[in-house]
Amino acid sequence: MNNKFQLTVIETANNISYEKPARNTTLIKDEAYDKIDRALSKVAITNAGTILVPKDTLGTLINAQKADANFIYEELSTNSKINISNKDYIKGESVVGMCYSRSAEHQNTNTRRLCEYTHKSLLNISTSDAVKVKQSDYQDYAREEEKQLCKKRKKEYSITHDEITGEPLKGNGEFHHIDKKAIYTDPVKRLDIDGGIVINKETHNRITKEGINNKEKLEEFKSHFTKI
Repeated sequence: MNNKFQLTVIETANNISYEKPARNTTLIKDEAYDKIDRALSKVAITNAGTILVPKDTLGTLINAQKADANFIYEELSTNSKINISNKDYIKGESVVGMCYSRSAEHQNTNTRRLCEYTHKSLLNISTSDAVKVKQSDYQDYAREEEKQLCKKRKKEYSITHDEITGEPLKGNGEFHHIDKKAIYTDPVKRLDIDGGIVINKETHNRITKEGINNKEKLEEFKSHFTKI
């Protein structure tokens, strides 16, 4: 059985120190900012050093009515959502982007100001010293785990041939991420043996040279070879 890396919540923003942005109390009462701060305290920090926003705090963080927040959540891509221990979260970068857009484009002045506050707060949480430590720990762990991906995939699926060309593997072969990890930065997919293929060094070099960086392009590249 393949033991895959999984995201877990290890603490919340309530337990770390981060810089809180300045408040514009000329236009907005402190109570509105306090409400956002309470929602931000529930932001989850993962074992990969990423942040997750609980679904039930979205309306508060973007200053939207509950029905509107639920609609916005449903419209998010699957890749923007994750469920951990039966709790629904939104990946932090998705909410950061959402808040940035609303802070610049929303017709309501208060919403723009509050979303700007949320946007800056989430960035400060994700770049806080406590989160940076967890990011560093994950990177150290991931670099070591990546060295084993080729071996694990070969063992799991009894692979003996290059998964692109069909030629016998030369030596141990090499693991290639289907979605280039420098572009697609999901920490779980990075360490998933199903997120890559085992190929020969020559094939790997050609893929790199031709700038093939996602599944669609890889499938097109593979179609030029006859399956064994």
